[in-house]
This record gives sequence, C-alpha cells and structure tokens, in this order.
Amino acid sequence: QIIFFVIFILSFLYFLKISDSSFNLFFWTRASKKTEDDHYRGKVVWLVGGSSGIGEELAVRLAAFSPLLILSARREKELERVRERCKKANSSCEVKLLTLDLLKFDEMPSKVAAADEIFGRKVDIVILNAGRSQRAEWTDIDPSVDVDCFNINAVAPTQLTRCLLKHRGLHPTAAKTDKLQIFFHITIILNPMSCTRQS
Repeated sequence: QIIFFVIFILSFLYFLKISDSSFNLFFWTRASKKTEDDHYRGKVVWLVGGSSGIGEELAVRLAAFSPLLILSARREKELERVRERCKKANSSCEVKLLTLDLLKFDEMPSKVAAADEIFGRKVDIVILNAGRSQRAEWTDIDPSVDVDCFNINAVAPTQLTRCLLKHRGLHPTAAKTDKLQIFFHITIILNPMSCTRQS
C-alpha cells in the first residue's frame, strides 16, 4: 500500500508539473484514440463568447481543425478581428459571425434558428463560453452587479440551452432523432478572480 501511495503521489506531482488542465481532461486526452482533429474537423461549431480572452484563443485553436465556425458575441468589431486571426491561423477555415446579446432572452430563439441555417446545415457542437466577472472589493459590490453576473453566467446559458433543445425537438417527450453536443465553460467557484467576462 505504501508503494502504491508513493506512485500515486509521484504521478500526481508529475501531472501538476506538465499539465494546465483538470486531471479528468488530462486522462481522457491520453486514453482516448480520438484526436481534436477527429472531433472538430468538418463540423459546425458555434462558439458563444468568442470576441476576447479565453473565447478568442479558443476560436484560433479551433480554426486549426478547419471546422465551420460560428462566432457570437455582442461586439461585432471584435468578432471581425477574431475572424481575421482565425483566417491567418488557417486560411481554409470558414468563419461566420452571428451577433448575440445574452441578456436579450427574447431574441434567443431566432438566433438559434439563424445558427442552424448559417452554413446550410445544423450546428453540431455548441461551446458556451461567454460570461462576466468583477474586480471590485467583494464587500463593496453593488447588488446590481451580482444580478448582472448571475444573469449572464447562469440564466443566459441555461436559457440558450433551452432554446437549442426546443428548436431541435430534443425535449423529454420528443423522439431522439437529432444529436447536439453542448459544452459549458464553468469558472472554478473558489477562484474569485475569474478570467471570464461578458463578450
């Protein structure tokens, strides 16, 4: 048992030294035979929150695999800039822009429909990356900031997911004839200095 424990500790320390991901992600990227290229190439990928920060870098990373990429955020000029970066990274990557304000819940059904039509085929993968954080002293924050953060970080992705599932007929009483992958970017709860923000 002691030998097993020592091996475990050494393995964990090695993981901390070489990895910048969670252990789960680290394990499956090495255990799975499927590569990122296999997963993304030729698929319609909708990245919500792709105008700066993590979303921008993720968009450039995705561009390397030549998906049909849809970038969404509020700021169209920033989206244009990110699209240019994607094209520089891989000129064969097709990138479309779909402006989206996550606080305008009434517009979400039409945005979901537009995403499914923008390339003439349905979205295969949705990455919900948009969010907002604050940098003020916690005891001095106005409650309106908390409400905005909660709406953008929790309510908005929940509502967008509802709209996606309803649009596809993927609710519990529907026949399961469609397939859609949805990924959330979830900030670590114990880290108040999150690097996510509204895009």
